[in-house]
Amino acid sequence: MGIKTRLYLLLASVLVALGAIVAASWVGSAKVERALELRALAVDANTELLQARRQEKNFLMRKEQQWADKTRKHIGTVDSLLQRIAAADPGNAAMCDKGRSTLSRYNASLDEVFRTVTETDAMIQAGRAVEPALADIRKAYEEKADEISDLVNMVNTVIEAGMGVLITLFVLAVISGITRSLAALQAFSREVAAGRLDATASGNMAGEFGLLRDDLAAMVGRLKETLHDCSAKGDEARNQAEQARAAMQAATAREQEVNALVETMRRVAAEAAVIVGDLTDASQELAAQTQQVSAGAEVQRARMAETATAMDQMNATVMEIARNATLAADASRSTREEAQKGAQVVENAGKSISRVHEIATRLRTDMQSLGRDAESIGEVINVINEIADQTNLLALNAAIEAARAGDAGRGFAVVADEVRKLAEKTTNATKEVETRISAIQTAAQRNVNNMDTATQAVADATGLADESGGALRRIVQFADNTAGQVQSIAAASEEQSAASDQISRAVTEVNDVATESARGMEAASEAVRALAQMAQRLRSIIQQMDGGKR
Repeated sequence: MGIKTRLYLLLASVLVALGAIVAASWVGSAKVERALELRALAVDANTELLQARRQEKNFLMRKEQQWADKTRKHIGTVDSLLQRIAAADPGNAAMCDKGRSTLSRYNASLDEVFRTVTETDAMIQAGRAVEPALADIRKAYEEKADEISDLVNMVNTVIEAGMGVLITLFVLAVISGITRSLAALQAFSREVAAGRLDATASGNMAGEFGLLRDDLAAMVGRLKETLHDCSAKGDEARNQAEQARAAMQAATAREQEVNALVETMRRVAAEAAVIVGDLTDASQELAAQTQQVSAGAEVQRARMAETATAMDQMNATVMEIARNATLAADASRSTREEAQKGAQVVENAGKSISRVHEIATRLRTDMQSLGRDAESIGEVINVINEIADQTNLLALNAAIEAARAGDAGRGFAVVADEVRKLAEKTTNATKEVETRISAIQTAAQRNVNNMDTATQAVADATGLADESGGALRRIVQFADNTAGQVQSIAAASEEQSAASDQISRAVTEVNDVATESARGMEAASEAVRALAQMAQRLRSIIQQMDGGKR
């Protein structure tokens, strides 16, 4: 799995986690909002019932019809609210029907009371019987809202904790894989930089690191083959140079022999010109010597021809060495280009790790913002607690004033008691929310610490990538040096080829001189034979002259 794929998976996991949290929060908020709306309807019904009780007391105290009408109006409002609750929540329709039935009996009792005030106690008892039903409805919705809130909080906590653990494990796995691959490549590049070309990169690598390992191994293999070819061509060039020096020494020796023979011929010719008396013997000896010299010149010509052939072969070999050296230089340049590509890949890996570092830094910043928002919510909860405390004090003062007012303040005392209970529930709810917020703050701080660890690990991976890039740059420098050495070998081979051409031309010239010398010796032999014949005739003439004289 490549680095890009891992980063995309990490981003997708984060987005899925955020989507799940948002969805759970939205669904939970919708359910809580729905439950709170039903609870508000129940509270409104309870308030209307208290208003009906209040108008009922006004009627009992003042005996005026307007208070009876107001009482019936509030009772009708309570019945309408119960119908709305039953329609919105069929699960609690039975409870609402029970409340409406009790409300009907209360309304019937009111009608009786309005007809006769003497049945006041029955009416009061019936009215009080409606209050527990409405209180049960309100309590049911309060408990349901609390349950939904607890469930939503638990689901959010589980999702946040699970996704935090999964994201942390995934980030650690990605960082661990990148770090192991970079460490193995760094060790391999150090061994190659130290001259151990037989080294191999260990470890299980996939994606870009696997391709980088294969490219580095191929580059080192080509570098090793190039160095081996350069060494073999150098040895071959040295052998050919030794053969060329031996051929030059043989050609020099042959040239000295030819010069000596020519000098001998000159001395013989001088002696032939000076010594006329021994012309016959000298001519015979000269004929024998010219034959020997002619044979030696022929042998020399053959040897020089062989030497010329050997020089041509050596020249061809030297040219082949020069071509191979040029190819080796091209291979060294290719090796350098491959090393540069490897360095570019490592640089790209470092940039990818830097992007991971930036993402981790942004996540850390977001978690810190979440912690600060949670702290802000804690401050709001403190304000709500203060408001609840003040409300509780106001309810207590209202109850005291209602107690002082006697029967006239009984309805107000009931309202004050409900306000006090509501303040207590608000205090309890804010304490529970404060506990949840504290847990969220702790989890956010823990996630911030984990992101700090992940950020440090990514920074370490970036350092390793930089070191790998440095090692590859040293490999590029080593390839440059190798290319320079191979180019020097190619230049030396070309110089040796030029020297071989000069030697070949010199051998050809010596061969031509030997051929001309052989032709001259053949002509000299003919001249010696003619001279011998002339000397013989001269001797015959001399003998004839001597005989004539005698």
